[in-house]
Amino acid sequence: MGEDIKEIIGMLIVLVLIISGVQWFFVRFTHWSVALVVTGLIAFVISFFYVTLSHATPNGGSNGPNGSEFITPTLVVFSVLFCGFCLVCYLSKSQVPKTAFVLPLSLIALIMIGQFVYHYIEEAEYISYHYKSFSICQVEVKNESGSMPIAHKIIFTNTSDYSETYIQLESDTEELNKDEVLIYNQPNLRNIPRFANKITFECFLDKTNSMPLQEFQFDYSLCKEKDLPKSGLLDNLSFWIHEKGILPIKIFFLPGNKVDLYIDNRLVKQYQLKGENKKKQN
Repeated sequence: MGEDIKEIIGMLIVLVLIISGVQWFFVRFTHWSVALVVTGLIAFVISFFYVTLSHATPNGGSNGPNGSEFITPTLVVFSVLFCGFCLVCYLSKSQVPKTAFVLPLSLIALIMIGQFVYHYIEEAEYISYHYKSFSICQVEVKNESGSMPIAHKIIFTNTSDYSETYIQLESDTEELNKDEVLIYNQPNLRNIPRFANKITFECFLDKTNSMPLQEFQFDYSLCKEKDLPKSGLLDNLSFWIHEKGILPIKIFFLPGNKVDLYIDNRLVKQYQLKGENKKKQN
């Protein structure tokens, strides 16, 4: 066992003995409720230093933990110290009523249940917002232009609530083959804004192209939105809302800066981009 480990264990033992002595003092000479309050204060002080130090930065600053981050460490430390309190009461044969044990245990259980409910509500709110704002869609982007496409990003936007999803395209490929999938290091399954009414192609900005953002209308109704089956406990508990899915989308870059939009393998729109294609790299 290393010297550092021995020192840490030694300090912990000393700390436990000191806290046990403080608990015994208040149980013996004041009241068990005072001992529990002091135990809670000690638990908070220990957790305060732990959380503060865990957020400290190398330059001596801190990014400021919020209040909720102190709850779990304080609860854990208090639970450990409460076990010490029970042991002190047993060894010192102090006459402590059952309330001294039932009350803290009930409080710990209540806080744990409250935390679970809080996190569930927080997660359910996020899922509710996400399901209301986005639909799942399989998106495929391919290049058939014979050169690097003029665009390097595709953005779907719902202009009513400004929700959007962007698809980053591969822009540094040395060789482009026909039908090469262009989505850059991202899954094909995307979250498309519900009722998206605009598709934007973000193009390379150079001397030949003065229009980096080229916007076009997008008809979301053609995607035929439907409810997806629920999966997972939290998803099933959010019974009031369903995740939406839409038909698969394919986008083809063609010669002459034309872009074909397919929905469910059916051509629904062709866009004409302005500018010159980026040349292949040799």
